[in-house]
Amino acid sequence: MPDPPLVAPGFGPLVEFIECGIPFNLHLGLKVELLRAGEAVLRIPWGDHLVGDVFRPSVHGGVTSMLIDTAGGCVCFTQLMNPEDRASTVDLRVDYLRPAAHLDLYCQAAIIRLGNKVAVCRMEVFSGPSPWVGGAVDAKPIATGQGVYNVLRKGEGGGPGDKFDLASLEALNRAGREAHKAGGQGDADDGQPD
Repeated sequence: MPDPPLVAPGFGPLVEFIECGIPFNLHLGLKVELLRAGEAVLRIPWGDHLVGDVFRPSVHGGVTSMLIDTAGGCVCFTQLMNPEDRASTVDLRVDYLRPAAHLDLYCQAAIIRLGNKVAVCRMEVFSGPSPWVGGAVDAKPIATGQGVYNVLRKGEGGGPGDKFDLASLEALNRAGREAHKAGGQGDADDGQPD
């Protein structure tokens, strides 16, 4: 029996939204490596601009927590049935376990519980590929997280393949890319180096 696809059918628009529809994710180069109902792996490509402690040097804790939160939110969206449904972070706990090597950061996320109004997710961040996408089975996470997400359901929907309205997500993706461009990569007043 062949392995299931890394991105389940019907989730392509969600991948596009997570990677391109959110300007901050686009800025960091975030990629969805695996996305199935209740499971996700996201990756941020390594770059020296991710260093937050120049004396070690190690990745900035904000990058790690952003990756944990985004992976948790992404995995919640795999379970929502209507394009108007939303999930937002209520609580996020991050435990930093060890410094990251200068490798891509991978975060695997899974839903622990999904109720009518709240979802709880568990995430692990790895320096290098996570076990779910070809990394060593005994790889040790550099950080773990648990997130609680408020689930706002606007309506009833269909099954897993019918979760995302492509036209709505394409409009959001366009708006995100335009906002990213309008922000002007390297503008003098944006606080970011050219």
